[in-house]
Amino acid sequence: DITLLGWSSRGEGGARLARHLHDGAFAARMRVPTENVHPLPARAEDDPARWAALTVYVIAYGGLKAGGLEAGETLLVSGATGNLGSAAVAVALAMGAGRVIAPGRNRAALDLLTGRFGPRVRPVVLSGDEDTDRKA
Repeated sequence: DITLLGWSSRGEGGARLARHLHDGAFAARMRVPTENVHPLPARAEDDPARWAALTVYVIAYGGLKAGGLEAGETLLVSGATGNLGSAAVAVALAMGAGRVIAPGRNRAALDLLTGRFGPRVRPVVLSGDEDTDRKA
């Protein structure tokens, strides 16, 4: 219903929001509602890029929370070897997922996921052949 990204908005809802938050997410400084802000500890200044990386985890968390992921459930993360997908794997496990099925074509990236997160991640190497991949 409402989309506001960077300097652009889509639809009347986004246009209304842009009147108040006109600086956008691509600005050096951004105007946001107070309830959406959490202060970072002083040590955050030592490595700001590390803290900026939290955004991918917040995106994954929002999606998994909206989807109703509960502890013990099994989740399939399509695109698990990408930036957002690997964040979704990490967040799902932190939320208590019993198992995360991680399909992907990049065996090395899948190995990194299982090495980092352990046996709760089940990698599925995709070949590109639908019949073979269904059996995997």
